[in-house]
Amino acid sequence: MDESAIRTVSLGTDQTVHLERYVSYESGMTQGGRKSQQDSIFVGIKGEYLLAVVCDGMGGMEGGEKASALAVQMLAEQFYEEPFENIPNFLRKMAYKMDEAVYRLQENGKRLQAGTTVVAVIMDESRLHWLSVGDSRIYLHRGEEMICPVKEHNYGTLLKQMLSSGQIDQQDYQEEQKRASALISYLGLGGISRIEINTKPFMVESGDQILLCSDGLYRSVTNERIQELLESSGSQKEKVAQLLQEAQVNGKERQDNTSAILISRI
Repeated sequence: MDESAIRTVSLGTDQTVHLERYVSYESGMTQGGRKSQQDSIFVGIKGEYLLAVVCDGMGGMEGGEKASALAVQMLAEQFYEEPFENIPNFLRKMAYKMDEAVYRLQENGKRLQAGTTVVAVIMDESRLHWLSVGDSRIYLHRGEEMICPVKEHNYGTLLKQMLSSGQIDQQDYQEEQKRASALISYLGLGGISRIEINTKPFMVESGDQILLCSDGLYRSVTNERIQELLESSGSQKEKVAQLLQEAQVNGKERQDNTSAILISRI
């Protein structure tokens, strides 16, 4: 795989034989008001398995770009090269490998101090496994219900836990909200503190939709509106385009990089 495969959806027509009967997908990205695109995405198929990945880089323009691209490339390459005996173990192993590789990124002999979030899913006809580190999201939509099965690894999540356990009071909680979006786990730390992997697969049904996105989407478009669009009668392409458009309109000139991959079980 070369670097040109990064930031685009790549799927050769000779690879769709096993999945095209029951899986379809669409993806899109916008740069928003940022000076560079630090998100990277990938979708690919190997035999009966599909891999989808969204990474949101951080650490300056070049650092964030390199971090997200490296993580996506590593996961995609190993997806094609390794046999799957245990998908959760594969995803966990890759999370630590990507973390170490991003941590060691250098420029002019100095560590870049870059990082990236990652959300990824591997699915076949009926089973879905996911990986999440950071605050990008996965949404699972079925019928009239939508859930996000992964937690945001940020200071806000930690604050909620501290409040519920009595470590801080309501006043302290409110005062600390200004730092709620700061990440406490991401690839590039040189030791991941929090990671989300489902050891038992989520059983996929016909009509289910899986949405992977960077925070540029859900910070500008409400969960209610995301669900409304997923339940609309539009095509996958139209749904993704509308999600990205509304994020851009709502975020205006300060809109973050925004990426989305929408997968449907036919």
